[in-house]
Amino acid sequence: YKRQAEDNTSGVVSTFNNNNRWFGYITLPIAAILVILPAESIALIWGESYTAGAWALAILILGRTFFYLANTSTFLLYMYGATRLILAVNLFSALLNVVLNWILIPRMGITGAALATATALFAQAMLIILSAHLYHREPGLRVFFPRILAAAVLPAAVLPALKSVPELGWIQFIGMGLVYTTLYFLLLKSFRAFSEEDRAIGRQILSRIKGKAE
Repeated sequence: YKRQAEDNTSGVVSTFNNNNRWFGYITLPIAAILVILPAESIALIWGESYTAGAWALAILILGRTFFYLANTSTFLLYMYGATRLILAVNLFSALLNVVLNWILIPRMGITGAALATATALFAQAMLIILSAHLYHREPGLRVFFPRILAAAVLPAAVLPALKSVPELGWIQFIGMGLVYTTLYFLLLKSFRAFSEEDRAIGRQILSRIKGKAE
């Protein structure tokens, strides 16, 4: 795999970037909604009695989102055979999580546990991303896409309107989600976030959907 990665640098970079872009397209809107409306989301799905864990949910979502953003970098390290490095980073993250839980839980309770886990996941992701760039020295690898992030965050300004709804239900939640999704898509187009590869993938998806419908 290492030889293949070295012989096909452009293919590795293209696949790496495409995976990270599509991760952002799909995951960032969901994360934005859950982070801005954690209590409402918990109450809607599990009931009012669980809303005490709203902040813990928001913190964990941020940590998990960043952690999963490093998955492509992990696969790249596997291609280079850096399994010992991955193991070392995982062990460091686990140890950091234990230490931070020991410090923060007595002070902050469940929120401290969430903060400890999110911090450990963030540290693990950063080490994996930096290591991947060190192993694959050719330029072009991209993990963060500011235009996609901006398109996901800006429409979130409409979400707090749900807090004023007297009896929030699935209909109101879905309706606001549709408004958010529409604004998100329009901003993606306005910011020119879509690449030519994205358009090609979109056309393939549409053609398959049409084929199944026929």
